[in-house]
Amino acid sequence: MAVSRRKTLALIAGGIGAAALIFLASGPFLPGSSARPGKAPEAPPQSRDVIRMTEGYDLGQGGFSLVLGDLVTGRGPLLVQDAAELSRLAPDLWYSLPVSAEAAAGSEHAAPQVEVGTLFQAGLPLHIFTCPEADCGSWFIGADSQGAHDSGFAALRQRSALPGEPVEHVTGYYDSYAGYQRAHAAILAGNGRWFATPGAAKLQQEEAAPALLEITLPVELIAGEAPPAAEEEARLTALSSGWLGDRPGSAGVAISLPEPVSLTLLPPLSDAGAEIPLPGLHYRSRVISLQLAQADARSLADQIDLSGFAMPDLLILSDAAHQALRQQGYDTACLPDCASIALGRINQPARIGIHPAPGWEIGSWRLSEAD
Repeated sequence: MAVSRRKTLALIAGGIGAAALIFLASGPFLPGSSARPGKAPEAPPQSRDVIRMTEGYDLGQGGFSLVLGDLVTGRGPLLVQDAAELSRLAPDLWYSLPVSAEAAAGSEHAAPQVEVGTLFQAGLPLHIFTCPEADCGSWFIGADSQGAHDSGFAALRQRSALPGEPVEHVTGYYDSYAGYQRAHAAILAGNGRWFATPGAAKLQQEEAAPALLEITLPVELIAGEAPPAAEEEARLTALSSGWLGDRPGSAGVAISLPEPVSLTLLPPLSDAGAEIPLPGLHYRSRVISLQLAQADARSLADQIDLSGFAMPDLLILSDAAHQALRQQGYDTACLPDCASIALGRINQPARIGIHPAPGWEIGSWRLSEAD
């Protein structure tokens, strides 16, 4: 059966994925640690560790302050700076965790954490208190709340008023070291701003991190046995070195293993979207990575000519699709309606992506602006 170019192209179905990066900031969710104290009011079961937020500190000597999170206050974060007020609140500033939660909070695969509070001395953060969201996220839902048994916060939440000033957590991102330095100096000077994490008051060193040019070439569509990857790697390495020229930097080439091209069967051939490989056809991807100074990255990207890298001729897939169906015992007269070839990764032009060197970020607390 003859298949026209128009009908052949109808076999080819590609897709473009889209991703959205959503940043939700409601305070720093950071792991903390604590010591095991003695008996607390309304003592929790022995299977839980008790954390007293002010234990081991002489609040009477002054210089201490504490940000209490919404879990504690029930009305948003509050900064308590008065030593006498802190001392009066201290008996209720305790909560309990499952015995294993402290170790898990600091692990690589830590569960989502809820902010409890941050203790400061002389304006600098000493310790961040958190608890697993799965454990305490629902403490104060309902009349007989679990939080009344596993913490002293219920007494604070029931007060008509709490001491302290409303604060909010903000995170600043800076793509230049000079901008980071200015923001750091402004927070360090005070004026209603405090670093949010221990150690953040120490100025980070500027790192001469290179930018990355990632050049993704069209895939190779291979009929029969794939040629050795080493030959293509050597050719692309020489090409990338020529692009760099006298610029300081380095080049790398990555070539994937050959992957099969599959035909997806559609009704009436298959209701489940079964796939069969196209006989003798494979593809492999090729990526060139160039690391060089940020100042050189944009100018080099503008100079690189990728017009010589053509996309593969997809019409060679027509015969392969007919052959694959015949080998499976299907009538090819149903094409192109009964099968498709997903080419989201194959049918892509050459492109250049620029990944700048990492920037800097600072998390801080600040007094909430008046409404």
